[in-house]
This record gives sequence, structure tokens and C-alpha cells, in this order.
Amino acid sequence: MERSWGQPDLEGEMAEANAKARRSLHEIMGKDFVNCWHLNEYESAAMWDIYGNIGASVAIKTSLRRFSNMFSTGDFMDADRWRMVPLEVRYLDYRKEGVGYRNAFDLLRSKRKSYEHEREIRMTLTQPVSLGVDDLVGVHLRVDLPAAVDGIYVNPRAPRWVFEAVTTTSERFGINPSMIHQSALDETPLL
Repeated sequence: MERSWGQPDLEGEMAEANAKARRSLHEIMGKDFVNCWHLNEYESAAMWDIYGNIGASVAIKTSLRRFSNMFSTGDFMDADRWRMVPLEVRYLDYRKEGVGYRNAFDLLRSKRKSYEHEREIRMTLTQPVSLGVDDLVGVHLRVDLPAAVDGIYVNPRAPRWVFEAVTTTSERFGINPSMIHQSALDETPLL
């Protein structure tokens, strides 16, 4: 249901009048690039099970400030051309709740209620409509990884060699090895 309207958006006396606004918002959305993150103070066992079930996965911990500051302020990230917008996802019952018509971000931040456990925040790289770049399939950005990372957590069920490989690779990119942790979710309880 992502990028979809709720039933209340399509019903009633305003539905026809809002059809043009809905079409415009969908056109504008093609100019956004989205990177999804889990917003939580603690690790989530459910997120490891769903997205890290291969066992060799990692979770990167950062803050909104650090994430925003990790991108180069070079030519491509010129504030007149692009901007980074954090969007905390709203979880909706699309049969009962409308998304709204304020801007394309309403569509980008909406998701079905059954995904509420994800506690998702989306970092959206958006370009002004006036830029008129329609054929981009991706955006290359210079990233300062050490400036962004508060910690890297290796899957709790990953073998030791995965932890070692993550540590070695992270060091190559300037990340201090003390920032790498094996997730403690599967620790043996203290009895």
C-alpha cells in the first residue's frame, strides 16, 4: 500500500476536485530517493529475525544529526538542488484513514498498520521540481562513514568470522574497531 491513497482520500464530494492534486503528487514523487531505517533506542529481535535472517547481517547505529552530516556538501548536494528530509513513517488503516494532500511526503511516509513493529524512519533525498531531472535511476553521494556511525552491530547468530570480517572492512573505511559489537540479544542468561 506504499504510495497509495487511503479510502477516505478517494470518497466524498472532494474526491474529484482532489484527483488533479493526487496526480501531481505522484509525478513529484518520482524525484525522491528513499533510504529506510529502524527508529529505536534498542536493538529489535523482530528486525533481526525479519531482515537479518541470513545470519551474516549487520545493523548500523546512527543519530539523525550524524546521518544528515555524513553527506558531502560538494556540488551535487547543493542546497538549491537537493535536500535531505527525514520522514517518520505513519502507519495507517487505509480503509479508514486518509493519507492527505499536503505534499508528496505524505505518500512517502505512509505504510500499512501491520508494519508498525518496524518503527521506520525514511531519509528522503529530494530535488526541487524546478530542477527537472526525470531520468535518474540512482544518486551517487560522497559519504563520510566515520562521521555517521555510532556503532555497528553484527547479527547475534553470526559466526565469529563474520564479526572479524566486518571489523576488518570497517577499519578500511576509517571506522574505529571499538565501534563494532556482536549483538548481545542471544547471550546466555545469567542464572
